[in-house]
Amino acid sequence: LHLLGVSRIERVKQFEKLGIYSFDSTSPLRQAFKDHLDNYYGKNKNYAAIRVPQTDGNQSLRRRIQAGEVNQEHARRLEEECMNALVQFDNRRGRRKDVVSLLGEYQEVYGSRRDYTEEYDEVLAEKPWKDCPCAICKSLGIHVMIFRGAERNRRRGFHNVFTTYQNLKRRRRNLRKA
Repeated sequence: LHLLGVSRIERVKQFEKLGIYSFDSTSPLRQAFKDHLDNYYGKNKNYAAIRVPQTDGNQSLRRRIQAGEVNQEHARRLEEECMNALVQFDNRRGRRKDVVSLLGEYQEVYGSRRDYTEEYDEVLAEKPWKDCPCAICKSLGIHVMIFRGAERNRRRGFHNVFTTYQNLKRRRRNLRKA
């Protein structure tokens, strides 16, 4: 028996008892860009991705600029400063507090419906991408955490698939030991 759309790998033991041979899910891919808080699967917990929308690609921000609510140059400058600050932080040349503050300022400019600064502080403090063995995290570094364009978000999704698979293998090994 094969199940479609399974998102709870913690139920593997129950699946096995019921004769489930295989299952699949798009949840790890979709959560990378659809969820508000669980965009990046860490080894022991999930994290919110760091939102730095492109000034020319974000419809909401574009409308605010056209309405005269936001100065376009100021928004572009903040976007660029956020991206630079994140890269500098990843290279150990920036203070977390300053990066979070800058991200909060840009969040206000682009009109986020939610304040993510606590989540940003947590993810920057814990740096889960640094300990991840997947090829995506190793090659992208902090960029895997940045919620931005489709390509970037898709790569975070592939990281989530990798992490899900690693967690599934670990659970399977633990089941065999029990």
